[in-house]
Amino acid sequence: MGNIEKSRLTAHIKCIVLVETDKTSRKGAGESNWFWRNLRSLERDSDRISKELDIRGELRNWDSEFPFFHHELIVRYAAGFLASAVAVAAFGQVRSLFSSSKRSRY
Repeated sequence: MGNIEKSRLTAHIKCIVLVETDKTSRKGAGESNWFWRNLRSLERDSDRISKELDIRGELRNWDSEFPFFHHELIVRYAAGFLASAVAVAAFGQVRSLFSSSKRSRY
């Protein structure tokens, strides 16, 4: 390796060290300017997308393993039960308000 190649390699290493030091030395770990903020945003978005794809894969596996109990049916049953419970509780509250106001007048 010649002197010119060594100096280029040293310059590249210094640039990398400088960039990494700049990224990690400030508060926010690399969110000092718009480029690094957008890069971090892309990293977060890619993590979110990969998690979503993993969850969708698990749901597909669940649906193929239990075809008689599809994951959407579980969500629908739970939402229906919750809506029914809220409706019954609200009706009971409204009914008790009107029945107690009639009793207090007479």
